[in-house]
Amino acid sequence: MPPTILPEQETLRERVVFIIKSASIALLALTFSMIQWYLVDFIPAMEQFFINYFYISLAFGVFGMVALILFLMTPEIRKTRPFNILLIILVYEFLILFLISILVAATAFELTVAVLVAVPILSILYVIGKFCPVDFTSFAIFIIVAIVVFLVAFITLIILLSFIKSCIIVTCAATTGLLFTFLFNIYHAQLLLGGRKEAIDVSEYLMGSLVIYLDLAYLYVNMLILYKGAGCIGDKTYEN
Repeated sequence: MPPTILPEQETLRERVVFIIKSASIALLALTFSMIQWYLVDFIPAMEQFFINYFYISLAFGVFGMVALILFLMTPEIRKTRPFNILLIILVYEFLILFLISILVAATAFELTVAVLVAVPILSILYVIGKFCPVDFTSFAIFIIVAIVVFLVAFITLIILLSFIKSCIIVTCAATTGLLFTFLFNIYHAQLLLGGRKEAIDVSEYLMGSLVIYLDLAYLYVNMLILYKGAGCIGDKTYEN
């Protein structure tokens, strides 16, 4: 996420309110996401549809990236109601539909456990980011480039996993993804919590909610992929 300069006159209360607003919107979006993912799991026809036509979810992923870039790179839209509300809803919905292509293989129980585990892990990573002596926001340009590369690689991996059934490749990819995710989580924590060279402006709580939601999404998706990949190692029916 592109950082913005931390206002010099920012107060602790403003930063706390910003965090509460951002986290509340992110958790609301996560709840809405879970409802849709549960529906896909509980309705066999919908589940089969997304399995057979997985490229539709991938198309929504592309639309989501375009909408996300538009939201991040156009402050005029991002700060103007009701356009910012409509755009943020589109971004969230596109991301939700994109993630269905990955989560369709998981049961409702696995999805619930992954989210329940991801939330405290993300909280711990945010605490680490807050007290980490290294200011990652000082290297923002390098991390942003790494994030873009990671996103492209992540989408490419999802496409490849539709054709390649190798548990070892899946496990290695998910492990690498988790390590990158941990780094991004710590960097995002510093942008969110402030007190660093750069931070997200306290008025940008919609952007803050996106940061938290994406951190959670990357975390539990990679955890699910790692769980699925590690679980089938040794099962020759899944190996090339």
